[in-house]
Amino acid sequence: MFYIGGLKNNKFLLMRRVFIILITIAFISCRDKKNANNIATEPTDTKVAIATLKAFYSSVYNGSLDNQEVLFKQYVSKQLLEKIDELSADMTLDYDPFIKGQDFFADVLNSTLKITPLENKNEYRCCFLLFGDTYEKETCVDYLLEKDKDGHFVISKILNDDILAGKRDVMPSDDDSDLGKILFRKKMDINKDGIEDRFIVYDSGDDLFLTIKIVLSDKGREKLFFNSKMLSNTITSGEGFRNISFENRFFTIEENTSTDPIQIKYTTFSIDYKTNEIFLYKVEVSNIFNNASDDFDIIRTQKDFGKVSFENYDPETLRLFNF
Repeated sequence: MFYIGGLKNNKFLLMRRVFIILITIAFISCRDKKNANNIATEPTDTKVAIATLKAFYSSVYNGSLDNQEVLFKQYVSKQLLEKIDELSADMTLDYDPFIKGQDFFADVLNSTLKITPLENKNEYRCCFLLFGDTYEKETCVDYLLEKDKDGHFVISKILNDDILAGKRDVMPSDDDSDLGKILFRKKMDINKDGIEDRFIVYDSGDDLFLTIKIVLSDKGREKLFFNSKMLSNTITSGEGFRNISFENRFFTIEENTSTDPIQIKYTTFSIDYKTNEIFLYKVEVSNIFNNASDDFDIIRTQKDFGKVSFENYDPETLRLFNF
């Protein structure tokens, strides 16, 4: 099971669920009475469904792991839980589909939670922030709610998740045999959507260049980027790919391009949070000599080369430096 816990169901938790839903309905009713002249009264089922979703998030995603298994069973249908278990077992589903991520701040999630009915009956959209960061995109999860045998609303489907909908059955593998041996692999949530992105560098062994593969998450989907023109596949000792470092929405590819003098190239890219695209941000070359007073750096920015995408960046054609 993708959640943690194993306590058996009990009457106390069931009563607590009913109590939370009733309190939430009472709050919504009071709010609606104040705005009765401007807002039409919602059908009772809609009020109960919205209250159920509010109670689900406030109970399950409150920062505590206590009684999680029991709480999931109270608010989510058995069929949906079994499907999530099945897909999570082999890592096809490697995130929590109810928040479309892996981590969150409970106070931020619940304070920003907004629930709106969709066009079809018993379908609702829950939108929220996971961390409250300045550039964070709102996460939205669409649900279908149905009544169980006792007449209580439960979440029966997550409507906007491709994996659960069967539109994407298998997560792409990073161990692409045709791309070669993996030299570098790092997971990092660089686009700040709560799901880890993946950065991999491959060496095919017989190509002139290494291949960089980037997998950006995009709310249940994946966006792939490749570049096989940036990093030389040199066999010279002391030269070649060194590392990829990360800071906020930027990542920098480090490469030794010369040993005499020592020349280190730093190629920095930025993530566009709105489009989930990757663009060249800065290229810097540090020249290091035996005499430190001779050291110097050369920097080129977007003012010099314009807007260049990650996949189209080719140092040979761009020719930013005269060496």
